[in-house]
Amino acid sequence: MTYTCDVCGKDFERGDGRLRGGHAWCSGCWGVADLRDALEANLSPEAVAAIAGLLDPYTESVEQPVGGQVAWFRDQLIEMLGGKDEYWRIWTQLTVQ
Repeated sequence: MTYTCDVCGKDFERGDGRLRGGHAWCSGCWGVADLRDALEANLSPEAVAAIAGLLDPYTESVEQPVGGQVAWFRDQLIEMLGGKDEYWRIWTQLTVQ
């Protein structure tokens, strides 16, 4: 059976990746899965949204490749929350208080 990596979109066979909790990662993206697991185990959704929001200005103002790397990390955090709509909902609550 073939699976598609949640991170990079690459197709892989079962023995060449990791499957867990309805998610699939190719062998090259296992580190991302481990990072997400660690963040989810230790940070609330509000903390994840706060970090993502604070990183946002650095995605444009920092020279490449650093800006792109910061944007990638911010996007991983937003994806952990379920996408941009949920991120904005939480971020708005945090910034209005």
